[in-house]
Amino acid sequence: MEHLLFLFRRATSEGWSGERYDNRDRELFMVKIVNPLLNDDHLDPRAMQPPRSHLRNDLLLEYVKFSCAWAITADRASEAGEEHKGWLCLCRAQYWLGRANQIADLPAKIKQVAAKRSTAGGKAKAAKRKVLEDYARSLALKGSYTSQSHAAMRIVARVTEHAKEIGDPWNPKDPIRSVERMLEGLVLRPASKNGR
Repeated sequence: MEHLLFLFRRATSEGWSGERYDNRDRELFMVKIVNPLLNDDHLDPRAMQPPRSHLRNDLLLEYVKFSCAWAITADRASEAGEEHKGWLCLCRAQYWLGRANQIADLPAKIKQVAAKRSTAGGKAKAAKRKVLEDYARSLALKGSYTSQSHAAMRIVARVTEHAKEIGDPWNPKDPIRSVERMLEGLVLRPASKNGR
C-alpha cells in the first residue's frame, strides 16, 4: 500500500512532485481510494469501469484504484479460504500497479528517450562538421594566403562542395565568415615576394 500511496501522491500533487508524503496524504488516500473500496461488500473489480479520461493524472488515479480493488479482493478471497482466487487477484493487483508505474514514470522516460535521440543526432552532426573543418584547415595550409579571411574567401566554394559530398547539411547565412571561424587559431604563412 505504501507504493500505491506514493503513486496517489504523484497524481494529486502539482507538477508530479510527489516524492514525499505525510499523514495528510495518507488520510486523503484512505478517504478517496481505500475506504470506499473496503466499505463495498460486493466489490468486484471486473465490474469497475475502465478509465474514460486519457489525462495522465486521471489514468494514474484509476490504475491505483484498480490495483487497490484487486488487492482488497485478494485479501478477502484469502480470508474466505479461496487461496487460488486470492493469488489470481493479487496478480491482477500487481498488473494494475505496474500500469500505474508506467504512467508515473512516463515523463522521465520521454525525457530520457528525447535526450538520447538528440545526443545521437548531435554527435553525428558534430562528426561531419569536424571532417569539414579539418578539410577547410588543410586547404588553407596548402595555399599561400595572407590572412584567415583571405583564405576563407578563396576556399569557401571548395568547402561548400565538400560539405555536399560528405552529406553535411552545412548551409550558413554567411559561408565566408563560417569558414573563417573554422580557421580560427590557424597560423598561415604567406609566400614571400622573393620566393623564400
